[in-house]
Amino acid sequence: MITSQELTGTILKGIGGFYYVLTDEGIIEAKGRGIFKNDGIKLAVGDMVELEKTEDGKGVINEIHPRKNQFIRPPIVNVDTFIVVFAPAHPKPNYMLIDKFLIMAEMNGIEPLLCLNKCDLVSEEDVEEIRSIYEGIYPILTVSCQTGQGLDQLQEMVSGKKAALAGPSGVGKSTILNNLHPEAN
Repeated sequence: MITSQELTGTILKGIGGFYYVLTDEGIIEAKGRGIFKNDGIKLAVGDMVELEKTEDGKGVINEIHPRKNQFIRPPIVNVDTFIVVFAPAHPKPNYMLIDKFLIMAEMNGIEPLLCLNKCDLVSEEDVEEIRSIYEGIYPILTVSCQTGQGLDQLQEMVSGKKAALAGPSGVGKSTILNNLHPEAN
């Protein structure tokens, strides 16, 4: 006899048609029903879903809850806080890309947070010059994963929220995540 169990959860990761859903019972590997593909619906990280857990411990996603917002790049949904990460050096700030991320956040009804990482690599004057561009318009936090500066404040700002980090390659997004959640690796 095949038994199943209905659960609610949040998609944490999607790879090759498999989705890893955080539920009250832990993380469950699941596949979406074919109806989603037939209807042109793509499951995304952040989706709240209803899934059926089968006796083999895996799951089948049957339903997606309504989304409060949606980003195409990165493909994420239901974000509470959108953190735009950039560095004052290595790599130098790409202001056009930063502005693009800020516009995307505002279009989705989210107040973005600017996170200036790697502040230990330049002088305080350089940091202040960059801060002055956005200060008073957007919240901006200066951090350094090397010294720990600002990481406690960042942790407080995202605690209990679904936060997304975006920014160019090399600015320290993974390093920030590993500092905030070492178990994530």
